[in-house]
Amino acid sequence: MAHNKLYRKLVAAKNYLEEIKAVDFSNQSCVIAVESYKAFTQYLIDHFKEIEESSHSTLYINFCTRIIPSIRYVERASTSNIPWSVIPYLDRMLKELFGSEYLLLFRPQWHFNYSVIAADLISSLKQKLDDVFPTHTDEIARLFRNRRIYVFSFPYLEKTNVLLLSTIGHELGHFYHEKWKETQRAKELLAEQKAHLSAFYRGMHQSDLFLPYEKATEGIRILEGMYREILADICGYLIFGPSMLFALDYISIFEAKVELPSQSNNYYPPTMYRIRVLYERILANDNRINLLSSQSSECGRYYQLALKRIDNYLADKKDKLSLGAISEEISLFESALPELITFALGEVRSSYLHPRQIEGLYAKLDRCIPANELEDNPVEMADIILAGWIQYSKINETSTGDNFSVSFQVLMRLLLKSIFSSHVHAEYKKAKGSKHEHLIES
Repeated sequence: MAHNKLYRKLVAAKNYLEEIKAVDFSNQSCVIAVESYKAFTQYLIDHFKEIEESSHSTLYINFCTRIIPSIRYVERASTSNIPWSVIPYLDRMLKELFGSEYLLLFRPQWHFNYSVIAADLISSLKQKLDDVFPTHTDEIARLFRNRRIYVFSFPYLEKTNVLLLSTIGHELGHFYHEKWKETQRAKELLAEQKAHLSAFYRGMHQSDLFLPYEKATEGIRILEGMYREILADICGYLIFGPSMLFALDYISIFEAKVELPSQSNNYYPPTMYRIRVLYERILANDNRINLLSSQSSECGRYYQLALKRIDNYLADKKDKLSLGAISEEISLFESALPELITFALGEVRSSYLHPRQIEGLYAKLDRCIPANELEDNPVEMADIILAGWIQYSKINETSTGDNFSVSFQVLMRLLLKSIFSSHVHAEYKKAKGSKHEHLIES
């Protein structure tokens, strides 16, 4: 029975993959993903007689619960569902930061969440075949050609909100966090902090045998969540600059209250505290950005106004008051923060932000002109998005009601056109053999 069900499911999946090959996908990662799933399914069909009968039921359940849902990641990544204009830049960014074998697949979802699946799709397919056919390892490796596809999820309702795409910096930051976790220093630090928390809670609860252990274990999980999310924020800031800060501030309006990190929220630190760390510890020491704050132009004024809103938001210190319940964990995290910042600065070497260009790009957006180039040089997506956030600050300050909605939609269309036009311009110059360099920062 399981034998027949599994084979029918494999054949149905193969036919389904043939159908979705005709979908209009936005980038090569989707095409490669479809090819990979098809190769995976075809290999199981071609070698079906070699699969041990005892594993048919397990493989059937795994295929239904894991493989088919992940195929739907690809199906949903059609051109009509995603902000396809930004994909070429993000593809290039991922390859430059991590390697030519990395590919990014955008997946819209219905709940409001931006996330990345840290394990790539193709490695999991390869591993499953290796498990079923342990003697075919070399042949299976050749089947997938060492590619990696990572799924970046975003809220479908925000698919045209270009400004929030700066959160991709945070998602890319998770790859750096994975690297940090494997360093000797990260392991030593966690061991030191675990020992500290154990001693601290034993001192607080001397008459209880189990509570100190439970408290210390929970404290380490809280710290791990803070390292995971805030290191990703810092790396995202190094890629996108203040746009990461503005995106977090925008997202914070969806949080009704400041919640402590816990198992129920996957040990996420409060967004307000994440904003505070970027604002007080990263932005304040970013010499690249200081020149924007000092400008007396309209661009400079609305940039300063955006920062003022964040300053006002942080003023009541709700996050600090709420996190007082885990003050020892916060103290340990903040003592380790300089090491995290140093690690991020050493790892995120590519520069995608050029602050001296922002005022010129802002001026173009303000005149409803696509901000894709300056002096016939295409500009980076990070520059365009930061100029867009400053323009949004103006719209937020000067428009209400229908005027606000119309102005916001016009800005989004301008940004999408700017980003894609910049990519086309850069590709044209490359094809013509031009040696293009971005404006040099002093």
